[in-house]
Amino acid sequence: MPPDRRSVPTANSYGKACSECARSKCKCVPKPDGGACERCDRLKKVCVPGQSSRARQAQRNNPIARLDQLEGKLDSIVSILGSNASLGAQSPAVGTPSPPIPSFGTSRSRDASVVPVPYPTGTLTAYELAPEQYLNYFSTHCLKYFPIIHLPPDTDAQQLRQTRPFLWICIVAAASQSSHHKMALGEKIKQEVTRRMFLDNHPSIKIDLLLGLLIFLAWGHNQILNSNPAQLARFTQLATTMVFDLRLNKPPQEESNMLPVSQRPFAANGQPHSLEERRAVLGCFVLSSIVSVYFGHIDPLQWTPYMDECAVALLRTQESPYDEMFVHQVRLQRIVGEVENVREASTASPDFYLKFLQQKVDEIKVNMPAQLQQNRILSATVYYTELSIFGLILSRKAPPGFQRLEYLYACLNTVQAATNNFLAIPVSDYPGISCPVFTQIVRYIIVLYKLSTLNDPVWDLNLVRTNIDVVQVIDQVIRNIEQAMAEVGDQCAGGSLERARDIFAKFKSWSLPNLPATTEALRASTNVAEEGDFTQIAQSNVLLDALFSEDWWLKDNLFYGLQVGGNMDG
Repeated sequence: MPPDRRSVPTANSYGKACSECARSKCKCVPKPDGGACERCDRLKKVCVPGQSSRARQAQRNNPIARLDQLEGKLDSIVSILGSNASLGAQSPAVGTPSPPIPSFGTSRSRDASVVPVPYPTGTLTAYELAPEQYLNYFSTHCLKYFPIIHLPPDTDAQQLRQTRPFLWICIVAAASQSSHHKMALGEKIKQEVTRRMFLDNHPSIKIDLLLGLLIFLAWGHNQILNSNPAQLARFTQLATTMVFDLRLNKPPQEESNMLPVSQRPFAANGQPHSLEERRAVLGCFVLSSIVSVYFGHIDPLQWTPYMDECAVALLRTQESPYDEMFVHQVRLQRIVGEVENVREASTASPDFYLKFLQQKVDEIKVNMPAQLQQNRILSATVYYTELSIFGLILSRKAPPGFQRLEYLYACLNTVQAATNNFLAIPVSDYPGISCPVFTQIVRYIIVLYKLSTLNDPVWDLNLVRTNIDVVQVIDQVIRNIEQAMAEVGDQCAGGSLERARDIFAKFKSWSLPNLPATTEALRASTNVAEEGDFTQIAQSNVLLDALFSEDWWLKDNLFYGLQVGGNMDG
């Protein structure tokens, strides 16, 4: 008798297996009573009906569901970053934490997911100033050293804080003389820039963000406070990206060539850029050029014909009393960039370029009005540019002769005038000196050291020391920094001034054995560091790299193959 086919259990059709059987890739056979399947019943497991494969596929292809998943992932990333920042800012020696830094006042809902950076010290509130004091200090002691923005005399601090919160907190960070306050604000600024550029679903790139970041790059001294020059290069690249996003390096676009891909398409209204935007793009060019020269990690913002129009507009209107000086600084930095291109790409003798480049500097000097020719800040930029040009002689084996000797003596006279000009800056202004000005004194000392150790038969090293002694210059810089620290008080401990002083002191100790005919009395009067001590500092503190990597010649000899008493041949 044939078997009854109705008694043989049949497996569920494809895509209808329960969750357990589908996970184990086993045949799912339902029981006649409609309960659990045979496998789940045998293994004593809870039989949960599975979702059909078509339903799963439909859910997978649902764009709304995918957006929900991505938003969830972004929320988790923001939470992780905020937690890491909060943990990294804590210190085992901290007492009672001070109140968190005020928020930026932005209306985006995601701001609450970023954990506020706590102050690293419980006594920080004693060093906080009123908003008007921060604004006044920045306007009088800082802005003149790199005038990338215009703050009219009637600017109200409270109004600026409300209308441009990110710019305001960057001004406070620049004007704050408390090292802990400056570092805490710096961490908050970096978090806000990262969030608004990368983590927000709708990035808000506005002129407020660009101006604030430029101020942070110029006065935050992040590469010194955190011993991480790479961060300076990365955030400079972010500023360059903002220039591109805002299209500040090109004329305003009269019509859009793009289809709207968002709810807020690019508005091509053809309105001319404001003077504030023109200053911003020129300031970004100067900073990116300096960072490119010093660290070599990035290329500077490419100069465009429209940026020439921006410079002309600033000269024509002169809305700010610093606009004319700022335009000359920009044009001089362009020459420095041309010098670096010659240094890196050209194989010809430097003699072919020296006269041409110096002639361009002379043209700028001739066009300066009399009052600017006496301006110490602009003079410092002129000397910096001329020493960059003379550096072609020091960094290459130029043919010997009277022409080379003439260039060397001109270089010596320039570096002597440059150091005297810098040392005449009031000590009270040292906390407000910008990064571009700080790089200038570094170049002065590098060039002076090269001239003091140049191994060339036509060069008289005794004459160099008679005119200007590199050790005495470094000593004076250190004394000025210490005097500035004394005026600021204990709140500047561990800050950029203290770290710069330590670096100059270490460099002086290291350079003494390499200077020819150094007297024993001078060696004994100076705390000369052992080779191992300085090498350890160089390996553990990237600040040295930030100071001296501007010149590949000195950097290579300073960090690689360092030998006590060894000479550095130009």
